[in-house]
Amino acid sequence: RRGFLWIASSEGLFRFDGLRARRYPLPDGAGALHDLQIDREDGLWIAHDTGLAYWDARADRIHAARCAVLAG
Repeated sequence: RRGFLWIASSEGLFRFDGLRARRYPLPDGAGALHDLQIDREDGLWIAHDTGLAYWDARADRIHAARCAVLAG
């Protein structure tokens, strides 16, 4: 919705705004990127080898996502 093109590569995650590309560091040990999904708040969910990360549009930075799994 903001007009960004997100590019995942072996060099990391990049956001292209039409003029320049910005590289975003991922959490240590993230490994390869597998999937990118935008949520309703324009945040970007990033699936990687060791879990999930989240780009917070308001803070303009990537955080390691903390997930709890409930045993049934």
